[in-house]
Amino acid sequence: RRLFEMLVPNKLQQDACFIVMGSEGRSEQILPTDQDNALILRDGRDVEPIMPACCAITGALIDIGYPRCPGEIMISNPSWVLTQSAFRARLSQWIASSSNDDVMNLAIFFDAEAVAGDEHLLSDVKAAVFEEAASSDAFCARFASAINAFPVPIGMFSRLRLDRSGELAGTLDIKKGGVFPIVHGIRALALQNKLTTTPTLNRIEALVDLRTIDERFAREVVEAFRFMCTVRAECGLAAIDCGMPATNRLRPDTLTHIDQEILAESLQVVVRLRRLVGQKFRLDLLGL
Repeated sequence: RRLFEMLVPNKLQQDACFIVMGSEGRSEQILPTDQDNALILRDGRDVEPIMPACCAITGALIDIGYPRCPGEIMISNPSWVLTQSAFRARLSQWIASSSNDDVMNLAIFFDAEAVAGDEHLLSDVKAAVFEEAASSDAFCARFASAINAFPVPIGMFSRLRLDRSGELAGTLDIKKGGVFPIVHGIRALALQNKLTTTPTLNRIEALVDLRTIDERFAREVVEAFRFMCTVRAECGLAAIDCGMPATNRLRPDTLTHIDQEILAESLQVVVRLRRLVGQKFRLDLLGL
């Protein structure tokens, strides 16, 4: 917000909304990860005059410690600086698309939160897109199917599945195999129920109120999510302490025996959540 207020001309600030997406939008970012942000302009405004300020904001965020997004999902990229109407049109194209990249771009946007400017510009776009997306059973199923994008690293008898060769031997990816399926499964259920709240824990609470998720199972999901987020943060901090970039690769043999058991139990909860999402959206019948 400070950067926006410092670098965007005053006459443009009231006609723009600076948004963050992904884990930042869900208020779940602990360690600085790559940037996921965008800018929504009021209809009638031109994009070109604000682009120098947008590029300056991206550069300043990099200097502060937020790495450049490998996919260029940043306001220095004109594709992510659009008017309300243009944003709605772009999102509608993604909803109609079967591309995995478009589905994940939508997932990132569904977690958007306004940090500066006129937040009504975001709520306007979100309302239209939520209505369109949630009204399409086919899209919701395709969206939910991303929960199966990565295997859960747990096997029979609750044995952890670790990579066996190369530099990654003896590790597992706690984000892809554990945190992401919970985030995305809950996000898909929230979309289906047109819930606009973004934090995962808030979404779970709302889904319990709607009786979409059993209260007891919801508690298990919350506990698993909190544990894996904690382990992920500790793993990232340990890498930073060694002078390396934060990583999502967890070496279970560095955990206590009790924590290894909790990790296995948490991953079993992920398996059960994937099964629940599959049933809710009939993914097996649809071949997704």
